[in-house]
Order: sequence, then structure tokens, then C-alpha cells
Amino acid sequence: MEILPVQILQTGTKGIEACHCANPAAALFVRQNASDIMLVIDAMDILYQDKTDGFCIVTSDSDFTRLVNRLREEGMFVIGMGKSDASKTFIAACNEYKFLDKIVDEEVKETSKARTTK
Repeated sequence: MEILPVQILQTGTKGIEACHCANPAAALFVRQNASDIMLVIDAMDILYQDKTDGFCIVTSDSDFTRLVNRLREEGMFVIGMGKSDASKTFIAACNEYKFLDKIVDEEVKETSKARTTK
């Protein structure tokens, strides 16, 4: 299965699923706004299937703030993941927000440290 750059990971006690904004062939012809819209539609479809407890939205794009708010209004737990320069509004909308660039930086430092101690 190929996962496109913009994705939502559905997670919770009821399972994990990667949801794509479009199929790989269609993605070549889809502009970013269309991809964003498809992503939101996928999220709402998952929400109303009542098969999950929460969402992990991997983006730094503040355009998804309203989606996060809507998911939380429906009682979903929302984890956001993205860059440190993400919108403060988007970060605050999520139950939790993980800074991926900081995680990567820490892993690089640990790897470098491990190599120098050998």
C-alpha cells in the first residue's frame, strides 16, 4: 500500500488505518486544495462509521484546524504531528501535538552519540 504525503492515521482501541487523500494514479493530477478536501471527506467518513476513538493528523497546515475542532466536538481524541513552526491555533486545537522535527533531531543526536562511543 502506498501512502501519499498528506495522510490521516486513524487510531484507537478499535484499530489503525491509513487514509489516503486520493489513489496514487489520481494524485498525479490533483492539486493540493483538492487533496485537502478529499482528506477531510475521508476523515468525516471515518468519523461517522463509528469505528475509531481518535485520529492522528500528520500536518503542519493550519487549514486543518477546523477539522480538528470538528473531530473533538464529536468526542474524538486528536493527536497532531508536524513541524515546530505549525500554527499555534492548530497545535492548541489538538489534544496532543508531537513536533516531528524535534523527534528527528533527537534521533540524529542519539545515533551520532552511539557511533562516537563505539
